[in-house]
Amino acid sequence: MNITQSTKGDNLISIKINVEKADYEEMVEKTLRQMRHKANVPGFRPGMVPMGMMKKMYGASAKMEALNTLVSENLNKHIVENKLNLLGYPLSDTELQQPADLENEDNLDFYFEAALRPEINVDFSNTMVDFYHIVPTDEEVDKVIVDLQERNPNTSHPENVGDNDRIELKIREAKDGKEVEGGFEKDGIMAKAIVFFVISKLNAIYEKLPKQATNEDRVEIRHFTIIDEAHYMLSFENKPLQNLIAVGRNKGMSIILATQNMESCKSKHFDFYANAQYPLIMRQQQQNDSVLKDLFGVSGGALQEIKQAIAGLEKGELITKDAANMALGIGKHWQKIKVTHLI
Repeated sequence: MNITQSTKGDNLISIKINVEKADYEEMVEKTLRQMRHKANVPGFRPGMVPMGMMKKMYGASAKMEALNTLVSENLNKHIVENKLNLLGYPLSDTELQQPADLENEDNLDFYFEAALRPEINVDFSNTMVDFYHIVPTDEEVDKVIVDLQERNPNTSHPENVGDNDRIELKIREAKDGKEVEGGFEKDGIMAKAIVFFVISKLNAIYEKLPKQATNEDRVEIRHFTIIDEAHYMLSFENKPLQNLIAVGRNKGMSIILATQNMESCKSKHFDFYANAQYPLIMRQQQQNDSVLKDLFGVSGGALQEIKQAIAGLEKGELITKDAANMALGIGKHWQKIKVTHLI
């Protein structure tokens, strides 16, 4: 492997990574051997599929996976070793990068463009800065105390309600004349009413916000909304949730729908797949071909390959889209990632 760096302009560099067959050959063989142990091919027992057939079926994808790993690791290594102070992360250099023929080419070149952070020196030696000593007035202190009291009130059960009192209502769902255990059923009318109320309130808040801040490298994320057991919210025409997704697109809100069944998001009421920028799939016993086709744009051998990858996921491993490959129309449309931190 050979890595070279050249200057393209002021604070702009190009990084070329040349990968030879000897660099990735062993990694490809190892990947194919691992896949062979789990491969489910008609006519062969697991682990008994001929390597020639494995190479024919999965050789290109195994090669792409090895190249992705090698290029990413060595690009990061080059940045660290050369102490490159970059603005953002290197992007593919579209001026120099040529389409790759993975099946026939052994030696491949990858080009990246990166922006160097400009050096800025400011002399503060003769700068005077005013220091303000602020003493709050008694009125300001009293105002803060009243505000804290209003936000942290004492609770009581009076017979009459005053003008400034806050009322807490506890509503329980009944079925056949009896209170439902836990207060309400997860997919009952009360659960839907709570969903409608909470998400409608979020909608009202986010509709008033300005658009998220963006630049070429980053977008602002203001808030994460995580909806666990999401299948309870996707089984009916959930207009507030649909509106929340539409509003959140340019308001800096990330909505995470977590469910154990990938079919849950295939709703007849709303195309959640079209709005799923980053699907994260864990190991699942039941897979849905139609869902995987919609999410990753795969069919035939590529579909079987991603199903095999999902079935073989270990603890902490996820499958997600490879947006770059999907946009370029090369290699696998998905990638395996490893969760290293839980918050």
